[in-house]
Amino acid sequence: MRTSSAAVELARREFFPDFSVNAGYNSLWDDHDKRALVGVAINLPIQLERRRAALSETRAELRRAEARLEQEKAKTLLQLSEAYDGLAETRHVIDLYGSSILPAARESLASARAGYESTANDFLTLIATEKALYDAELTYQQALAVYHQRLARLEYAAGTPLAQLETTP
Repeated sequence: MRTSSAAVELARREFFPDFSVNAGYNSLWDDHDKRALVGVAINLPIQLERRRAALSETRAELRRAEARLEQEKAKTLLQLSEAYDGLAETRHVIDLYGSSILPAARESLASARAGYESTANDFLTLIATEKALYDAELTYQQALAVYHQRLARLEYAAGTPLAQLETTP
């Protein structure tokens, strides 16, 4: 964006005349008085329409660069928002499994084991209850993996590590 701003400033300066002073020494002249050279040059901007068109073009480029910057900002904010929402959702699932579903599945397995030992339950009930516990633990571990993936996505969108969120729930 700085280059576009500089290009606009340069195009604006094209409307002003250019002055230059030259000095030199030419040893090929026979006369010593003519060997030293001093000159002044003035460049007058007479093609104003071309200069106006160039200025308009550079201003348009500047507006385009500003629009691209705003678009990238909006895209980054959207990525941050989506990543944060996904992380919060996964955190909720992990908390739910850790606080209620896994303890309930463990209690259910303990109850089914006690029922099997007292012959109140059959072996299939014990196996089904144990399978339900393993499924719940698998889902919990998968949610942990998704949590870390989403945390990585959030860090990527933020452009920096998020140390305060790195602790596993």
